[in-house]
Amino acid sequence: MKSELKLTDTVLHYSYTNLSSSEWIDDNKLHEITNLDKDCWLGYNGESNSLAPFYMKTSSENDAKAIFITVINQKNDSNSCELKFNSYVFYISLSYLANLISHDYLEIEKRLNILRLSDSQKLVVKKLIDKFEIEYHGADFKQGYLKLWGYNFLFHFVNDLYNANRVSFKNIKNSDWQKIEQVRQLIATNIHKSGNTVEYLARSIGMSPTKFKKLFKEITKEPPHHYIQRIRLEKALDLLKANQYTIAQIAYKVGFSHPGAFTRLFRQKYECSPSSITDLRQL
Repeated sequence: MKSELKLTDTVLHYSYTNLSSSEWIDDNKLHEITNLDKDCWLGYNGESNSLAPFYMKTSSENDAKAIFITVINQKNDSNSCELKFNSYVFYISLSYLANLISHDYLEIEKRLNILRLSDSQKLVVKKLIDKFEIEYHGADFKQGYLKLWGYNFLFHFVNDLYNANRVSFKNIKNSDWQKIEQVRQLIATNIHKSGNTVEYLARSIGMSPTKFKKLFKEITKEPPHHYIQRIRLEKALDLLKANQYTIAQIAYKVGFSHPGAFTRLFRQKYECSPSSITDLRQL
């Protein structure tokens, strides 16, 4: 009997890289790669048990040449809890992207942070991916279909990126935006610590807890507690895939005081236990 595959998550991730397009092409292990325009490329990996091709070299925005847009459709087998991934990676040079949206590099970073947390953007991406996964395998000229789909995705992405700042944050001061960005960096740097309370984070930027919670949610579209929990679980998933630590060690590394609580929340988010990820990586 054929196992039913259930869509559990669509993940969007933006990261900077100092690789040139030729270095990126040589560095990755994608099944299909197509050039969309100038320094803009799309790579695709069909249904796979591994995300290994997507552990790519990244850097800070200060010395970056381009960004990766990584989109992962994660499914799990309802009978065996085996994870399957369909993954898409866009390589876009920052100069090309800045030209498309008529803004400088610093403005791109701000807008990418908005898109990363946009429910509407995620819904559009999911619809595009669902369409791709239905039509790609039946296409006679797969490379041509991949390119057409890439243009379609890029159009929606650039359009949303161009409009990202128009409504969402028109009443937020740049100084407040920068303070929330400081908090996000603090959370990422201290993800292993369990003391990232609202009071501590608000105090770190000289803001009252009430104002901080309101501003943080307005910018990230998530309450601070939910944001921290999501970041911890996403980091835990990366560590589980690397298969270098026990589940308990990973729980402590991402700031959970009790491995049992970590396992429960992980299962709620990914509909799979942490042990199923480590078992899969050992196959």
